[in-house]
Amino acid sequence: MEFTLEFQIFYGIIGFSWIVFLFEFYLSIRQRRVYHETTIVPHQIAHGMDAESFEKSRRYSLDKNVFSMFKETVSNVMNTALLVCNGLPYFWSKSEELGETYFGFHKNEIVTSCLFIVLFNIFSTVIGLPISFYHHFVLEEKHGFNKQTYGFFVKDQIKSFIVSLILSIPLTGAVVYIIQVGGNMVFLYLWVFIILMSLFLMTIYPEFIAPLFDKYTPLPDGELKSRIEQLSASVKFPLKKLYVVEGSKRSEHSNAYFYGFFKNKRIVLFDTLLKDYVPLNADKKDKAGDSEPLISTEGANKKGCDTEEVLAVLAHELGHWKYNHVLKSMIVMQLNLLFNISLLLFFFLLFQLKKEFGVANKEREASVMRYVTKESELITARQDREAAEKKYKEAMKEKDNVMAKLKVLSTDKARLTQLYDDKCTEYNILQRSLDKVSDEIAGKDVKLKWVQSKLDKEIETNRQLSDRLQAVEEKQASQVEEASRLKFSEDSQRLFLQEIDVLKKKNQAMTEENNALSLKVQRLEKERLESDESLSKCKSVVNSQNETISGLKNQLANMEDLKNQLHVEHERLLAKDTEVDRVQKSNSELSQDMATCRAREAELLQFTEKLTAKNVRLQSEFSALEAKAEKLEKDVQPLTAQVKLLEEEIASLQSQLGAEKQAKDGDNKALARLVAEKTKQLDQAAKEIEELKSENQIMKRKHASNIRELNKELATLKKKCETYSSGDALGDTHTLGYGSRTSSCQSLNEVQQLAHLASIASTLSEYILSVENALLAPALYAKSREPAVSDFILNR
Repeated sequence: MEFTLEFQIFYGIIGFSWIVFLFEFYLSIRQRRVYHETTIVPHQIAHGMDAESFEKSRRYSLDKNVFSMFKETVSNVMNTALLVCNGLPYFWSKSEELGETYFGFHKNEIVTSCLFIVLFNIFSTVIGLPISFYHHFVLEEKHGFNKQTYGFFVKDQIKSFIVSLILSIPLTGAVVYIIQVGGNMVFLYLWVFIILMSLFLMTIYPEFIAPLFDKYTPLPDGELKSRIEQLSASVKFPLKKLYVVEGSKRSEHSNAYFYGFFKNKRIVLFDTLLKDYVPLNADKKDKAGDSEPLISTEGANKKGCDTEEVLAVLAHELGHWKYNHVLKSMIVMQLNLLFNISLLLFFFLLFQLKKEFGVANKEREASVMRYVTKESELITARQDREAAEKKYKEAMKEKDNVMAKLKVLSTDKARLTQLYDDKCTEYNILQRSLDKVSDEIAGKDVKLKWVQSKLDKEIETNRQLSDRLQAVEEKQASQVEEASRLKFSEDSQRLFLQEIDVLKKKNQAMTEENNALSLKVQRLEKERLESDESLSKCKSVVNSQNETISGLKNQLANMEDLKNQLHVEHERLLAKDTEVDRVQKSNSELSQDMATCRAREAELLQFTEKLTAKNVRLQSEFSALEAKAEKLEKDVQPLTAQVKLLEEEIASLQSQLGAEKQAKDGDNKALARLVAEKTKQLDQAAKEIEELKSENQIMKRKHASNIRELNKELATLKKKCETYSSGDALGDTHTLGYGSRTSSCQSLNEVQQLAHLASIASTLSEYILSVENALLAPALYAKSREPAVSDFILNR
């Protein structure tokens, strides 16, 4: 087997998958060693986990690690066996047979791909059933996590199989159709289609597919719901609905997640995550009398989390949303998908170019072979033409020989006519000399012998002529066969066959005439015997002259037959002449055919020139394609190196992400504690604020009453000052001398008293303002404290 580029890429992919598997297997072994060595609760989680829980978690992690290693090994071995042992081509051939037998589609790629997906899903489901059964009913059951029954497991597998078929068949058909009509931009169309389908499935899965497997109920109103809404509002998470999924019918594991796009976000909590959770429709179920409860929710929810722990779990999930981890991971996945599709298209185009090059190379070899065959046909045509020319020359020579023989036959004819005339004269002489018959019997005997010798000669000449005719017919048959070889077109062959039929008919006529002549010769021989007997009788009896005359008449009739035969031979010669003319015409047609062959030869030479030019162009294009392929290979090498670097970076980032997750988990727990403490402080501060507000209101009332009293006192003091000022004015106008002096001293004293009263009033007003500020300060402090605390919570 030739180790081509396809096999190199094929086995390279298999080897890379095994390298990744062995690396992950090594990491699993290291993790298992850590599980074995860590038997004491680490101090980082000692405050939240006791030794018994840690031991249970460690044993479960060990068993799960062994199971995952076994599962990955079986999966990788099965995938490699499917690829190496032609499992996928076998499924594809069976899909084609099913499509052609039951659906009437002969090698339809869309139908075949859908049937292939169905067969492969059946195979993978059957192979994965034992592993899934062991995971649920052995591993999970051993550690007390499994809560589903055998019937529920079978029902779940059937539902998942049907849903996978309903989703995968139309998606597979659409992908194959896009590949068929996509052209050079098929990778972009396929990438956009996969993005749209993934978004569509992410949208419809929680609404339509997930309810087929689990029951979703709204979270009841209470402290948990209000706290979750407050937490969502603090990070500006657009929460629309809160659901609780009935996960306790499957397992004791707990989880929480959110889904949705834009402002249509929903949070889903597992009922195993909540402590003392009772569904909203529990009363309805009790009234309806559900006869087959899958689990006892009462026992399942005893191990739930309290409100703070649930909020911590949701804070972790909302942190992913806050820092756009989901969006970033989706973008990275889609870019990786685009790269994989582009790489797949590159390999596909590379294989297609290689196939086109192979087809072009085969076409070039086929054109060379066609050129060689045409050249060989030309050579054979030339040889046939030379053989035909040789045969034509031989036919011309035979024609000359036949003409010479015809001339000899014409001389023989003249001689026979002369003999006939002589016989006629002899007959006249015999009739004249009937009386002298007896005297001339001896002469008659001599003449009869001479005639007999002449007849023998004529018979021999007739036999020679028949032999010559047979030779001519054989040559004619050979010429006919050779002429049939020389004919290329169907019309000439038909004409030649007709001529052969005519010649056969003539040959049959000749043979019949020859047979007739042989019969006549036999008859003549019999008559000769009879004439001999008559002559013997004439010798014995002279009176039998009349009988001899009748014999001579018979001989004359025979001579007439010979004359007719000579006439037939003459006509036959004329037919031979016409046949020779026809052969000449056929030779001229052959020469024309040779001219057309030469023209075709010139056309074939032009075609060979075009072929050579095309071969040169194809060779140049092939060299260009080779250069392009080499360039693409060189471009792929840095891309593969870059992919390896990116994978290493991803691995390092994943390790860093794990470390960051562990660190962030500790931070989140500390922050949760701080948030709890701050909320308690806020509650205390709110209570103090309310007390201060009530005290403030009381102080305001006291302050208002004091202000009224002070205002009254101020009014009385103002009135006294006015009376004092009016009394001083009257004293100045009506008293003089000593009394005036005393009154001026008294007025001075009153002015001092008024100034003292004004200072007292100012100090009272300042005191009032200070009291008001003191009363208003706690409220302002509380108001300013509230946004500061809320900002602190939001920032944390």
